Amino acid sequence: MKSRDGRCQGLAFVPPDIEEFDILMAPRMNVTGTMLEVDGTPVANRPISAIVEFEFDGEVYSATDKWGTTTDAQGRFELTGLIAAKKYSVRVLREPQPGEIGQRLEFALHFTTDKNNPTQDLGEVKIPSPKE
Repeated sequence: MKSRDGRCQGLAFVPPDIEEFDILMAPRMNVTGTMLEVDGTPVANRPISAIVEFEFDGEVYSATDKWGTTTDAQGRFELTGLIAAKKYSVRVLREPQPGEIGQRLEFALHFTTDKNNPTQDLGEVKIPSPKE
Protein backbone atom coordinates (compact mmCIF):
# COMPACT_ATOMS: atom_id res chain seq x y z
CA MET A 1 0.00 0.00 0.00
CA LYS A 2 1.31 3.47 -0.87
CA SER A 3 0.30 6.92 0.29
CA ARG A 4 -1.27 9.19 -2.30
CA ASP A 5 1.89 11.28 -2.62
CA GLY A 6 4.00 8.10 -3.04
CA ARG A 7 6.38 9.05 -0.24
CA CYS A 8 5.22 6.39 2.24
CA GLN A 9 4.07 2.82 2.01
CA GLY A 10 3.18 -0.01 4.33
CA LEU A 11 1.94 -3.55 4.77
CA ALA A 12 -1.22 -4.96 6.27
CA PHE A 13 -1.87 -8.56 7.24
CA VAL A 14 -5.60 -8.89 7.75
CA PRO A 15 -7.23 -12.10 8.99
CA PRO A 16 -10.59 -12.73 7.26
CA ASP A 17 -12.66 -12.22 10.43
CA ILE A 18 -11.41 -8.64 11.11
CA GLU A 19 -13.60 -5.77 9.90
CA GLU A 20 -11.45 -2.79 10.96
CA PHE A 21 -7.68 -2.54 10.96
CA ASP A 22 -4.84 -0.01 10.86
CA ILE A 23 -2.17 0.15 8.21
CA LEU A 24 1.15 1.42 9.53
CA MET A 25 2.86 3.58 6.92
CA ALA A 26 6.61 4.19 6.80
CA PRO A 27 8.82 6.32 4.53
CA ARG A 28 10.10 4.78 1.32
CA MET A 29 13.86 4.36 1.07
CA ASN A 30 16.69 3.07 -1.12
CA VAL A 31 19.36 0.50 -0.23
CA THR A 32 22.69 0.36 -2.05
CA GLY A 33 25.74 -1.88 -1.87
CA THR A 34 28.43 -3.65 -3.84
CA MET A 35 28.46 -7.41 -4.34
CA LEU A 36 31.88 -9.00 -4.53
CA GLU A 37 33.12 -12.56 -4.72
CA VAL A 38 35.30 -13.66 -1.80
CA ASP A 39 38.45 -12.77 -3.80
CA GLY A 40 37.16 -9.20 -4.38
CA THR A 41 35.98 -9.70 -7.98
CA PRO A 42 32.75 -7.75 -8.65
CA VAL A 43 29.61 -9.87 -9.10
CA ALA A 44 28.64 -8.21 -12.38
CA ASN A 45 25.24 -8.21 -14.08
CA ARG A 46 23.61 -10.53 -11.54
CA PRO A 47 19.86 -10.36 -10.85
CA ILE A 48 18.92 -9.85 -7.20
CA SER A 49 15.54 -9.59 -5.50
CA ALA A 50 14.46 -8.41 -2.07
CA ILE A 51 11.42 -9.65 -0.18
CA VAL A 52 10.14 -7.98 2.98
CA GLU A 53 9.57 -10.20 6.01
CA PHE A 54 7.15 -9.18 8.75
CA GLU A 55 5.86 -10.58 12.00
CA PHE A 56 2.18 -10.93 12.87
CA ASP A 57 0.86 -12.73 15.94
CA GLY A 58 4.26 -14.29 16.62
CA GLU A 59 4.60 -15.73 13.10
CA VAL A 60 7.03 -14.52 10.40
CA TYR A 61 5.62 -13.99 6.90
CA SER A 62 7.06 -12.92 3.55
CA ALA A 63 5.14 -10.31 1.59
CA THR A 64 4.07 -11.17 -1.95
CA ASP A 65 5.52 -7.88 -3.24
CA LYS A 66 9.23 -7.92 -4.04
CA TRP A 67 11.83 -5.49 -5.27
CA GLY A 68 14.49 -6.36 -7.80
CA THR A 69 17.45 -5.04 -9.69
CA THR A 70 20.65 -6.19 -11.40
CA THR A 71 24.21 -5.47 -10.31
CA ASP A 72 26.25 -3.29 -12.68
CA ALA A 73 29.70 -4.13 -14.10
CA GLN A 74 31.36 -3.15 -10.79
CA GLY A 75 28.89 -5.23 -8.71
CA ARG A 76 26.98 -2.15 -7.45
CA PHE A 77 23.25 -2.34 -6.91
CA GLU A 78 20.39 -0.14 -5.73
CA LEU A 79 17.03 -1.37 -4.47
CA THR A 80 14.53 1.48 -4.56
CA GLY A 81 11.18 2.07 -2.87
CA LEU A 82 11.73 -0.24 0.11
CA ILE A 83 9.74 0.27 3.32
CA ALA A 84 11.76 1.77 6.18
CA ALA A 85 12.26 -0.16 9.44
CA LYS A 86 11.45 -3.58 7.92
CA LYS A 87 13.40 -6.84 7.67
CA TYR A 88 14.39 -7.93 4.17
CA SER A 89 15.74 -11.09 2.65
CA VAL A 90 17.77 -10.48 -0.51
CA ARG A 91 18.28 -13.35 -2.90
CA VAL A 92 21.10 -13.38 -5.43
CA LEU A 93 20.27 -15.53 -8.44
CA ARG A 94 22.55 -17.10 -11.02
CA GLU A 95 21.69 -18.15 -14.52
CA PRO A 96 21.13 -21.87 -15.11
CA GLN A 97 24.11 -24.03 -16.00
CA PRO A 98 23.88 -26.57 -18.87
CA GLY A 99 21.23 -29.15 -18.03
CA GLU A 100 19.48 -26.95 -15.41
CA ILE A 101 16.09 -25.32 -15.78
CA GLY A 102 15.55 -21.84 -14.34
CA GLN A 103 17.68 -19.58 -12.18
CA ARG A 104 19.22 -20.91 -8.98
CA LEU A 105 19.61 -19.27 -5.59
CA GLU A 106 23.29 -18.48 -5.13
CA PHE A 107 23.29 -16.48 -1.91
CA ALA A 108 20.87 -14.95 0.57
CA LEU A 109 21.45 -11.78 2.60
CA HIS A 110 19.29 -10.51 5.45
CA PHE A 111 19.17 -6.93 6.72
CA THR A 112 16.81 -4.48 8.40
CA THR A 113 16.24 -1.07 6.82
CA ASP A 114 16.93 2.04 8.85
CA LYS A 115 13.98 3.86 10.37
CA ASN A 116 14.94 7.48 9.63
CA ASN A 117 17.37 7.23 6.72
CA PRO A 118 16.23 7.70 3.11
CA THR A 119 19.30 5.87 1.75
CA GLN A 120 21.09 2.99 3.43
CA ASP A 121 24.44 1.63 2.19
CA LEU A 122 25.19 -2.01 2.95
CA GLY A 123 28.79 -1.54 1.79
CA GLU A 124 30.65 -4.52 0.35
CA VAL A 125 28.73 -7.78 0.45
CA LYS A 126 30.98 -10.78 -0.27
CA ILE A 127 29.33 -13.87 -1.71
CA PRO A 128 30.77 -17.26 -2.62
CA SER A 129 31.38 -18.02 -6.29
CA PRO A 130 28.80 -20.26 -7.98
CA LYS A 131 29.80 -23.89 -8.13
CA GLU A 132 30.67 -25.05 -11.60
